Amino acid sequence: MRLLNLKELPEKSGGVSVHSWRLWIRQGRLPSVKLGSRVLVREQDFLHFIEENLRTEAK
Repeated sequence: MRLLNLKELPEKSGGVSVHSWRLWIRQGRLPSVKLGSRVLVREQDFLHFIEENLRTEAK
């Protein structure tokens, strides 16, 4: 299991801000774990979050 820190999330998401990721974590939309002062997200939860929030344009 790979854990991602908040600095990695913008890199993996095409530049979505750390502020947005913190908000979604606070809202409970993205599971996380806090170890000391570090907030970490399982890579599989991150990928699931991205997949669940994909939008496709209507044709």
